[in-house]
Amino acid sequence: MKFLIVLISVFLIGWVSAVAQAPMSRSKDTLTNVDTAYLTSSKFSGYTRGAIQLNIQKFSGTVAGSAFVQVSIDGVNYVPSGLDTLTAVNGDNVKIWTIPVAYWPYYRVKVISSGTNRQIPKAFITLKQ
Repeated sequence: MKFLIVLISVFLIGWVSAVAQAPMSRSKDTLTNVDTAYLTSSKFSGYTRGAIQLNIQKFSGTVAGSAFVQVSIDGVNYVPSGLDTLTAVNGDNVKIWTIPVAYWPYYRVKVISSGTNRQIPKAFITLKQ
């Protein structure tokens, strides 16, 4: 009977995967007109897949611009991830990028605004083992 309980416990522990979820730190709280902000994750290692959600809230004006995911091994030098780009439209914008394989320990979203506007970007990252 003890063997059965141990076997079931091992199965259940193996079934539940670890999840890391966190807001990404912002280089700027608000983007004004032609501006750039970086939303950066803390270091993650040992995770296999995940997602990043970007929320851009319109504060005033006509929102325009773009956003894309960048990755890094050292947390200093970032390159494009190869995931698609969000083209911001007037109003609030939400984008979720799926990370099918989490190769890199650092992720960030580069948000570039254009036109005459004020917008507030926020991003969240979730990674799973």
